[in-house]
This record gives sequence, C-alpha cells and structure tokens, in this order.
Amino acid sequence: MESTRPSDPGLATVADVLELYGWAGWIMDPDLNVIWISPEFKALAGPGIEQHYGRHFMEVTLSEENLALTTRRSLLRSGLDLLPWYLRFTPGGRERVREMIEALVGPGAGGVVDSVPDQPVGPVVGSSVKVVLTEGMAPTPANYLLVELHNDDGGLIGFMTLFVGTLPFRFIPLLARGDEAALERTIRLAKPGHRQAAILFADLQSSGILSSRLPSALYFGIIRELISTIDDVVTSHSGIVGRHAGDGVTAFFIAEALGSPSSSARATVQAARQIRDEVARIAERHEDETDGLVSPKDFLINMGLHWGNSLYMGQLVSSGRLEVTALGDAVNECARIQESANDGQLIASKQLLENLSSDDAVLVGIRPVAISYQRLAEMPGATQKAIRDAGGIPVVLL
Repeated sequence: MESTRPSDPGLATVADVLELYGWAGWIMDPDLNVIWISPEFKALAGPGIEQHYGRHFMEVTLSEENLALTTRRSLLRSGLDLLPWYLRFTPGGRERVREMIEALVGPGAGGVVDSVPDQPVGPVVGSSVKVVLTEGMAPTPANYLLVELHNDDGGLIGFMTLFVGTLPFRFIPLLARGDEAALERTIRLAKPGHRQAAILFADLQSSGILSSRLPSALYFGIIRELISTIDDVVTSHSGIVGRHAGDGVTAFFIAEALGSPSSSARATVQAARQIRDEVARIAERHEDETDGLVSPKDFLINMGLHWGNSLYMGQLVSSGRLEVTALGDAVNECARIQESANDGQLIASKQLLENLSSDDAVLVGIRPVAISYQRLAEMPGATQKAIRDAGGIPVVLL
C-alpha cells in the first residue's frame, strides 16, 4: 500500500507540521494501521519501511526495517506500555491482539494480554526504545509519544507517534548550533569504510608563546574565535571537520560528497585560502582592540594539503562527543607537510593538485603544467620527523 498525504484534513495538517519541522513520527488511522511516516523517520529506516503501510502499528514496529534501528528487547518492553491501547482500539480487541503477538513474537507470547485488565486509556501515552544508528555505538534511549487525534467535533480520526529527544531542553540550543549540512555529511559516515578525500591540516604558529604572553581570558577568546572561524570555512566548502588538537584543525573533503576528486581538491584549496584570509582579518581586528598587544605576526596559520586515495573514515562516538576520524598513511603525511610550513605558509602535495580538472584548476588560479615541485625533505622548514615519514612527497607552496 502506498502512502500519500492523509486524506483526512486533520491528519493531513499533522503530517504537514511533522514534515515542516523535520520531526520523526508516524500517523495511524483509527484502527491503529500505519498510513503515513514522516520523511525524517524514513531517512533513518530507509525506503523499505514504506512497504508496511496499511499494517497495524504493532506489526510495523516489529518489522525487519524497524528492528534494524532498535533492539528487539526494547521494542517488546515498549509494546507492554502500549498494550492497553492495542486492546482498546484494535478491531477484534483482545483476541486479535493475541493473534498478532503470537505471530510476531512466538507461540505462547500472546498470553501477556491476559495480564492487562479492561481499562480506559488516556489521550496520550509515552514510552521509550533503544536506538542504534552508528556501527559500534551502544544503544541510545529514544522517547516517543503516542497521541490520540480528534476532529473539531471530538471524533477520533487517528493517532500520531512523535519521537522526542531524551536530553533536557536546555541542551538543545547548544546542540542545534551545528551546521545541518555538515552534520548530514557526518551522519553518512556512520558506517566506517574506505573513501577518497582531500586532507587539510592547519595550526597556529608559536601559539605557546602567545599563550604565555597574553592573559588567559584573552588568549582563550582568540583561540575560540579562530577555531570557530576555521570550522565555519571548512563546512561552507562542504568539508568535514575532524579532530581538534589544541589550536590545530583537521578537515576532510570527501570526493563522494563533493561529486568528484577534482571538486574535492578544488574545495580544499579554496578553503585553505579563505582560512588564511579570515585569520588575517581576525588578527587586524585584535590588533586594534588590544592597542597592539597582539599583532598579525602572532596569527600566522601554517597549513598542509594532501590527498588520500583510500582513507578509512568513520565516526568516533562517545557519551560526550561525536567526531570524525580517518586512518591511513596520507593522514600522517599531511600532518608532516603541515608541520614543515612556517610563517603562514600553505604547502600542497602533488597528489592533491593533480586531481584538479582543467576547469577547477582555472577556478583556483593554478596552472598544473607550470608547477615546479620539490621534495618535502628539500623544504627549508622540514623537520626530521617530516623527512623520515614523508620526505619524498612532491610539494609546492601556494
């Protein structure tokens, strides 16, 4: 059964609101048959969930597609919370619910309905399931409401489930500060795997000296502004921000996300140049605001750009943070390229620039056929570690 916008005006309005605000939820008819699922929930479960339109809510919750998002144990526990509703609104009542439970859970399981007395139910019930969205991530609680929906005359027209966060509301504005497109790109890395990507490493030169010279509050404010600005530049060029180490930033521009290796390389060069420009503007402003206590020479950002043909990328999820990391020789090599830059230099590898198409090269003002590369080991600022780990990589100053 296909699902379109519900024909009942009241249910259609509910569907419109769920879709407008990007909420995850379902709509059922008065018999608890699922007739509409919000795009946000379908984005989680996949299009296969739509094949269950017209089936009872209990059957859809225990479908293969829904079970892939949750734990079976939490779904069964949640089902106990909803049993009074099932008995009250399912056509055929207790016997029909017993039959469905036997078919879905196993012989003998239907006996659970005998423990539920006939009783009135309220207009709303809450429950919780445990959701697994990221490989290797422990199941996370997700709360939801099952709500009766009525028309202006008070007649029952259906039901809605609405999934809500388990965090206190005061946390939501902080979490909502993230760039939606950037978070979407991060979500796509839920399943770790090999990916082609351009890599950017950026680090503030002589930050230790600046830290010791400036008042802590001023230094913290400067570093926070720098990191936020760099992150914003990366996300504006469709990149993904990786780990932060002190005042350093790592970023990845995935070829698949940007459409091609050339687009990925172009975005990386453009982002690096914009970072340099934005940092210079921050330096000028702070020089004025501090009457020369800090100067542009305190804001030299050194950057390295490289290409990873097969980075193993994925999310690292803990109770306190969500971040993206990548493994591969190219990541370590990019770090060595960056640490060989001095006094605000931007060093790019031959592997990165040779991914540029002729059109993208023109857009970033680079003539690939006219570039003269040198080995990283020949760079004046190359460290012993850089020479050891990446000394043979051809690079050029941009």
